[in-house]
Amino acid sequence: MRWFKHMTASADDEKIAQLMSKTGLEGYGFWWRVVEIVAGKVGGDNETSVTFPARKWGNLLELRPDKFRRLAETCRNCGLFELVLSENDITVNIPNILKFRDEWSKRKAGDSGETPQRLRIKEPDAEAERGEERKHTPGVSPKKHSGPAPLRKIACGENRRVRLTEEELEKLRKRYGDEDTRAAIRKLDLHIEAKGRDAYKSHYAALQNWVFRAVEEDRARLTRAGGGQADRPRAATQAQKQAQERERRALWLLEQRRREREAELEYDGARPAADAAAAHMPGGALPLGGI
Repeated sequence: MRWFKHMTASADDEKIAQLMSKTGLEGYGFWWRVVEIVAGKVGGDNETSVTFPARKWGNLLELRPDKFRRLAETCRNCGLFELVLSENDITVNIPNILKFRDEWSKRKAGDSGETPQRLRIKEPDAEAERGEERKHTPGVSPKKHSGPAPLRKIACGENRRVRLTEEELEKLRKRYGDEDTRAAIRKLDLHIEAKGRDAYKSHYAALQNWVFRAVEEDRARLTRAGGGQADRPRAATQAQKQAQERERRALWLLEQRRREREAELEYDGARPAADAAAAHMPGGALPLGGI
């Protein structure tokens, strides 16, 4: 096979999107490089599998053999190709790739009267081209599309399991705030990763249906466990600051009054002794200072 078509929207396919959620762009590049290798080996016998030693596969993709095995197993688990592992060899089989070879065969010079080179540079009809691309993507089942194309979704979360459009993400941020939105995405991302499968048609709906409520319940449990203290710091309000200032001033006034009272008691205790000394003075003289 000399060439095959590559859909510009192939990253939105469910299987490839699942691969990217696990491996990122590294897995995406790995998948298409393997498709190129298998396509280059397809001949007249319609054989769609390629077998190489693990070291040979690693050299072709510039990867360590163990890393090639790991990425290949991930592609297999996502349903992108068939994989047979033996002690020394690894076989990759992509049956859907025959659709591309059949298309090339139909356009050979013997069928159309034109050379393959002319066919390759001939400008195709745009709508027919899009229809063919949707039908012929290796490893991807054909789909029927009606109406406008779906909006591109962003992979969110540490494991990239949560997929939202930019509009959905912005709506969540406005309604729940940035902090709660991050917490809810993290919770749903970990939930799907732990389950090992995604049972939700809409992550946007799942977040609003139960995840935000679960985040709030988690926060309430942490608050109760912490003796009434919230699990996230909150700045003191102006009213709280004013109350603290009033309390501090009241304590200061109480201390001042206590000291004044002690001084009065000391003075009252000293007066009887002074009166007794005046009574014993000759001629009833008054103490210095008069009355």
